[in-house]
Order: sequence, then C-alpha cells, then structure tokens
Amino acid sequence: KKLSTDELIESLKTKPDNIDSICEELKTRILDLKESQTTLKEELDLANKETEELSKSWNESQAAVDNTIRQKEYLTEKLQFLESQLGKTDYEMAQMIYGKDLNW
Repeated sequence: KKLSTDELIESLKTKPDNIDSICEELKTRILDLKESQTTLKEELDLANKETEELSKSWNESQAAVDNTIRQKEYLTEKLQFLESQLGKTDYEMAQMIYGKDLNW
C-alpha cells in the first residue's frame, strides 16, 4: 500500500533509518506536483485563449446576425412600399421620386 504524504512525514519520526527513501519519495511527489501544476497552467492558458477566440467569433457572428436582421427589415419595408405602388403610372412614380415639380 502506498502511504499518503502525511503518513510518509509521520514515518520520518518513527523510522528514521528510512529517511533517505522517504525523502526520495517526497521529492518525487513534489516534482510530480510541480509538473502537474505546470501542465494545468498550460491547459488553463490554452482554455483562456480559446475562450477569447470563441468570444471574438461569437461577437462577429452576432454582428453578422444583427446586420442580416437590419437588411431583412429594410428589404421588407421596401417590398411593402413597392407593393403599395403597384398600379401607379410611371409619371406618378417619377413624381414620388423627383418631387411634385416634375414637368413632362
């Protein structure tokens, strides 16, 4: 059975003749923890970078969606206007575009 770190430290008091092997085991565990800490920091940095990229991509997508919605609204209004103008003469349409001063 592998002893816990606390048990290893406690065994230093009870079995001082094993001090070299206990210290070596503790050193190995500390190095493993440092390596794990470094790996976790790298993974966290990568996750933060990916989050920033996703946020930027999300913002760009939202801007594109907003733009598309505005275009749809504009085109819908234009279509409604054009539908309301069906049946008008070319002269009446020209008057609407150029004003009442149109002289033909």
